[in-house]
Order: sequence, then structure tokens, then C-alpha cells
Amino acid sequence: MPLPRPRLWDLRQSAHAQAHALAPGIVPAPAEGVDLSHDLKPDSEADKEKLAKALEKKSDASELKNKGILKGNPGDSLAGKKDELQKAMQKDVLDNGIAQRPHPEDLVSKGILSRKWLYNATVVPDEQNVADEAPKTN
Repeated sequence: MPLPRPRLWDLRQSAHAQAHALAPGIVPAPAEGVDLSHDLKPDSEADKEKLAKALEKKSDASELKNKGILKGNPGDSLAGKKDELQKAMQKDVLDNGIAQRPHPEDLVSKGILSRKWLYNATVVPDEQNVADEAPKTN
């Protein structure tokens, strides 16, 4: 006669007890036991209905892609890393472009920028100057 299969709850309890026995200071034993109030029981009809409703509300892959949550195909484990790499490469291109742009003084000497713009960009205007520069409404 085959041995009966242990239930998931029994396995969880025994795993917690074994972990507590190995490292009592790290894995404390809860005084009131493990809270199982949110667990679904496979033999409960109400829990089966809860699970079915939750699965009906679950978004499909195309919806998750449209929202930007899922990168690539559902089975593609590297899709997120590809996206991160692409963003990092774009950031590097922008950083290099900013680093190689000419200094404002060079643009003034070439006549591209005016000294007034350079002065306004480097000096933080006080409240009086900001009030003077505010657009007037009629």
C-alpha cells in the first residue's frame, strides 16, 4: 500500500519547524502559529470560486505589454535585461552628447549666443528681476 501524500499545510508546518530547529535565533517560532487565514484550501468550494474569479480578472500578456509591465514575450526571461541595457545605452549616448557640447563662452565668441543670455543663464535673478520679466496681462 503506498504511503499517503502529505498535505501542503503539513509540509509548511514541518519546514518551519525544521528551520526553527536549525536556526532558532534566526527563524523564530510564532507564538500563535502560522497565520493561514489568507491561504486557499483546495477542498473548499468557496476558495475554488475565489481562485476562479481572481484568474478571470488576471490581465493577459498583450494587456500587460500595452501597460509597459511586461517586456517581450512571457517566456523571455531576458526581456527585462534587454530593456535595461537599451536604456543604459541611450543614457550613455545622451551623456556623451552633453559632454561634447561647446561651452557657452565659445558660443558667445562665435556669435551664436548673446552675452545677455549668458549673463541671465549664469546669474540667478532675484525677486525684483523676476517680477520685471514676468509677462504682462491686460
